[in-house]
Amino acid sequence: QLHIYWKQKINQGLKSMKIIRNRRGRADSKSIVLINKLDEQVEISYSISKIKKRDYQREFREVMREVIRPQITLFRKAEFKNHTKLLCPITNKEFSIVESEVDHVDPTFENLIRSFISKYSISIDQDLFPKPEEFDGTYRLNDRKFMELFSKYHGDNSKLQVLSRIGHKIKTAKG
Repeated sequence: QLHIYWKQKINQGLKSMKIIRNRRGRADSKSIVLINKLDEQVEISYSISKIKKRDYQREFREVMREVIRPQITLFRKAEFKNHTKLLCPITNKEFSIVESEVDHVDPTFENLIRSFISKYSISIDQDLFPKPEEFDGTYRLNDRKFMELFSKYHGDNSKLQVLSRIGHKIKTAKG
């Protein structure tokens, strides 16, 4: 069985791979993370106990993050198209593409998700996701139309900026 996002994952210039056990402090979880040449980390597998209740809100956000990954990558590349370094507006220090992160300015990613759910009257419940016995750790929805709608919605409604990793951490910590 192929990973649902295999097309996005192939030919991305794999730098390394790591396995993270006890993900987020949970003994019943693990992740396989691919790290590409831009030092972007892509989680490709995540397993949880079928006994514990799944967090559908979190899963929905993770699916939507995967959906927009191509847009994020294209935006980052476009920002660095004619530059090897940019000036971070948070730290006022130069950074390269491998030291960069893409940030949602306005609306935030969380607010974009909320407005999308509201606009399309999406009920975030178990019916939106694969059944527990079909859940293989890959974040996806049963109906791909919401994934396609969100890709367009994100493209039409998001404002992005490239920050240094340190600048992004500072911005995120401030809330």
